[in-house]
Amino acid sequence: MKAPIILITALLAVVSSAAGANGGSATDTTTGKFFVPLFAGDTTRLEGVLASREFTFRLPEHVRYLPGSQFKLVFRASPLLLPDVSTMTVSLNGRQLTSMRPVSGREKQPEKQTVAVDLDNETLQPGWNKLSVRCLLVTTATPCRDVDNPASWVELADGTGFDVSFADQALFPELQRFPDALGEPQLMRLGAQKTEPAVSLLLADNAGDTAWRGVVVAAARLGQLLYLDDEDVRVSSVKDFAAKSAHSNGVIVAKREDLATADLPVEFGLPLRGLKNGEGFLGEFITGEPARGQRRWIVVSGA
Repeated sequence: MKAPIILITALLAVVSSAAGANGGSATDTTTGKFFVPLFAGDTTRLEGVLASREFTFRLPEHVRYLPGSQFKLVFRASPLLLPDVSTMTVSLNGRQLTSMRPVSGREKQPEKQTVAVDLDNETLQPGWNKLSVRCLLVTTATPCRDVDNPASWVELADGTGFDVSFADQALFPELQRFPDALGEPQLMRLGAQKTEPAVSLLLADNAGDTAWRGVVVAAARLGQLLYLDDEDVRVSSVKDFAAKSAHSNGVIVAKREDLATADLPVEFGLPLRGLKNGEGFLGEFITGEPARGQRRWIVVSGA
């Protein structure tokens, strides 16, 4: 079964084109919100008179973004800052979101504050986004300022991030976006408790070395997605397809005869019927209905 491993290599090199027809209408189905934390951990601190920091985060490309999203800034500031001079400015993708004075002058101890900023519909972008925080943190009115003064600080706290409004859309095959197309739903669950893997890798119980090599290569490519960890990608039997496909996207690497004995959607096996010995198949299928949730499955097989 050499042809399938050649085909999965082509897939993982992202040189193949999308297979199959459009997976349904473009009508929006479910709407909702998900939270994207700005940073990992509980806090991050900006220090110095001219403190600044840039944060990058990624949004999935398989949903549409709706009005109603917000940026939430949770922070504490040094009570020694001069309120009439010190400022903090936040920009997203080059557009200023807000500019404020981080202290009022009445604080005796650092107090946690929360600022919510409504976002225009075009502010958030599918893919990579960049948020910039720039501060002028002044503690003395003297002309000679200590730019590294340890009393000049702002601390961003847990809860800082984006409440993102979205609408599901009908999926269609996008092999050229592997592995992102399989892994990106996890971007909507960052920080949430994990109950199911984001991506399942399925193969037959009696899989040989060739199938296992294909699964290893697929796992390695998925491992390049920094937002996936060890718990997000799991290997299982193709017999578990019904349970796995209800909660995750996935890749199946198996011989034609192994797929024929598994409980899989009929459309998975149709392209394999005409294969001759030594020929392989690579295809992406969309399972489920838009109104109930859809999943992507890539099948690598051969005769």
